[in-house]
Amino acid sequence: MSSHRPPLAAFVARLLALALASGGLGAQTPTPPLSELESRLAAAADPRQRLGTLLALLEQRGKLKSEQALTHASSAEDLARQLGDRGALLKVLQAKGSVLFSLNRTAESLTARQEALELARSLGQEAEVLTALVWIGRLHFTRGDYPEAERPYTEALALARKTKDHTRELQMLNSLGNLADARGDYAGAVRFLQEAIDVAQQRQDPEGVVSARINLGTTLRHQDRHREALDQYRLAEAVASKSDHLVVAVLWNNTGDALSALGEHEPALAAQARSMEAAKAIPSAEIVAAVHESIGVTRRAMGQLDQAIAEFHEALSIYRSLNFRQGIVKTLNSLGAVQLERGELAGAIAYAGEALALAEQMQRTDGVRAAADTLMRAHRRLGRPTEALDYADKLAAANETLRGVETRKRIAELEARFRTAQKEREIERLNAQSEVQQLQIARQERDRQELVVGLIALTFGLLLLWNRYRVKQRAEEALRRQNEELAVERARADAANHAKSEFLANMSHEIRTPMNSILGFSELLEGRVEDDEQREYLEAISSSGKTLLRLINDILDLSKIEAGKLELQPTPTDLSTLLMEVRQMFSLQAMKKGLSVELALAADLPAELMLDEVRLRQIVVNTVGNALKFTESGGVVIRAAVRDEAAAETKTLVLEVVDTGVGIPEAEQQRVFEAFSQVAGQSAKRFGGTGLGLAITQRLVDMMGGRIALESEVGRGSTFRFEFPGLRASAEARPAWTPDEEAEIALERAFAALPALDFVVVDDVALNRRLVRDFLGPAHRVREAEDLTQALQLVRAERADLVISDLRMPGGSGLDLIRALRADPSLAALPVLILTASSQERDAEEMERLGVPFRRKPVSRLTLLGEVVRLVGGAEAGGPESGKVSSQG
Repeated sequence: MSSHRPPLAAFVARLLALALASGGLGAQTPTPPLSELESRLAAAADPRQRLGTLLALLEQRGKLKSEQALTHASSAEDLARQLGDRGALLKVLQAKGSVLFSLNRTAESLTARQEALELARSLGQEAEVLTALVWIGRLHFTRGDYPEAERPYTEALALARKTKDHTRELQMLNSLGNLADARGDYAGAVRFLQEAIDVAQQRQDPEGVVSARINLGTTLRHQDRHREALDQYRLAEAVASKSDHLVVAVLWNNTGDALSALGEHEPALAAQARSMEAAKAIPSAEIVAAVHESIGVTRRAMGQLDQAIAEFHEALSIYRSLNFRQGIVKTLNSLGAVQLERGELAGAIAYAGEALALAEQMQRTDGVRAAADTLMRAHRRLGRPTEALDYADKLAAANETLRGVETRKRIAELEARFRTAQKEREIERLNAQSEVQQLQIARQERDRQELVVGLIALTFGLLLLWNRYRVKQRAEEALRRQNEELAVERARADAANHAKSEFLANMSHEIRTPMNSILGFSELLEGRVEDDEQREYLEAISSSGKTLLRLINDILDLSKIEAGKLELQPTPTDLSTLLMEVRQMFSLQAMKKGLSVELALAADLPAELMLDEVRLRQIVVNTVGNALKFTESGGVVIRAAVRDEAAAETKTLVLEVVDTGVGIPEAEQQRVFEAFSQVAGQSAKRFGGTGLGLAITQRLVDMMGGRIALESEVGRGSTFRFEFPGLRASAEARPAWTPDEEAEIALERAFAALPALDFVVVDDVALNRRLVRDFLGPAHRVREAEDLTQALQLVRAERADLVISDLRMPGGSGLDLIRALRADPSLAALPVLILTASSQERDAEEMERLGVPFRRKPVSRLTLLGEVVRLVGGAEAGGPESGKVSSQG
């Protein structure tokens, strides 16, 4: 994810605060000119007359110099305290807080506002309480004291809603959203800002809609969701006033940031130039500084380091003049990173050291992390291991703090799942009530008709009919409300399911990264270790790792099926070859247990059937693996046959997996198809497994329009029968099946035939770089880089034949590396292979859109060699892994 930058909306809030500071204390009658008020003040002898004149001057403090306004505020405060005039003192404290803020004396401004808050509460003046709360939250936010800002913002929102102050309500929703974004709570930020958009649209407030959409776009950018951010900016631009330079400046600078992050640098610079023009027209020094900073980031991404440094210096100069510490930290870190990239280590240490001291003072974890990373790298290059280790400890502590935020988010997701289960039970209860209501309505309607037909008593009948009519209306209204509630709850349940899928994808990524090293190094060692006992240990490690990987894949498959995101892809499938491959897959496992795996294929089995080969293979593998697990003697037989159907062009495929295992009691047979369920009395410790295989199998069979049946007897074994009707068959012959060993030998020969190559391996984890280097072997040159900057330096210094890069790394992703290479005409043709532990579809879609070959971790040695042969040696080299770009691994 990209480094966190302060939202430009914070600058807008600061600018609005300065506007408030220069305005009056409230709606008052017109006041005399300043010259007349100054003359009155000089002539006034009565303390109350002097106090009234000072208050009138403070109402026009925007026309005074800040130091002069502060002098008047201090004099008015002394007089109000002497006279015991608490109402006047409250006005003076609010005005003094604004003046101190305009002078960047935030600590003193905060003290004045806190005293004003207590005084307003004691006087029962809710409007003044609200003003003080808003300012206290803003001052804490400006100082970087995010935990302290949350309480006054939340209290101000509640008070604004109580007093129906809709302007303040919208302002606080935006402030709470920006605060959550700054703290890394992106889900909370989206919730507040989406509510702000809804409130502004309900009240037909276009300015409120624009502000909230800009802030929402910023939060989306901090999650690397730049395309979605651009959509928000376009929606904001559609309703924004073209003459409002403040909005134009913020909107176009944010648009430039999003375009730059997507690698569209020239459009980004054009948008930022438009933002700078509007910022200078306001004028606003803070927004000018922010635009300089954004241009610097874009220039750096384009490799124009001198221009980037110039822009960062412009921003830093303005931030220092304004004492805006948040901007100072960010710009110092940017300068330190650029100096490190240029190899000017002394400058990098100076800038990053100042940023670290200020970030620690502000308790800004993101600033500490960026500064510590730069300092660690600079000292390491200077050969100072002690200093580098100290900063590495600071970097680890900062990362641990940020991971705590992620952990809290995951806990919140689990809590959301629990609440979703509760809501689903509530939905079932409401559905039951709805059915009862409908039955009651139907019965009431029959009663009404009987009363009309009977005409027992005209008056009594009319009254009874009226009463029943009213009951029916109330019941229908209640039913309508319940249906609306059901729709809302279902929407929330869908959102919770989406959160669950995101959580599973993130967990898959976190587990696949170490699994890559476990399986990869185990594979390397199996070919080098000769001691039998040590070889058994390695086999145990490899077997356990593959079991864990299967579990991860099973959980993700189950999640996709439940979410309706798993799609079938029918292709012409050679069933004979598929089943022989499955038999080959399990032959070693069966031999170790003294079992057999046999095939019984009908003579009239078609050459090809149109079905989803991947999912059918998964069904057979799950079922055969389950059968072998519960079989101690005998073996497993896989049978396949076809039946003709009424339509001559279609057939029904019948598959059977028969074992001689322990069998399943009749009472337990239905449970074996439930997720995480196993037969009672069968020891999980003895047989292993999680109970997901057959659950996924049944769902896949249902998706393919098939049927599954189970026949079993305890102690005699089990038969799983699958029927898939309506399949189109082909009588054309297919090439003979070739064992995997022959394909592997062909791949090894193709790789060995390659000339000595130069590889650049990019990964922030040293163990992953070591694994790829060992896979490639000593015949080739392997240079290592731990981030995007080092990788670019290596390939620019000396051309490589292939770059092998991780997807997600601090300081820039594998996709950023590809964009940087393609932007350089001399490196645009350099092939790049991405290795990723991510299972998120949006990552795969982005890589496919860019035409980038990639493999999912863990990656085996043969898989890696196949990609090298395909990308460097040419697709004609062959091998089981050659072919089109794939997301499998």
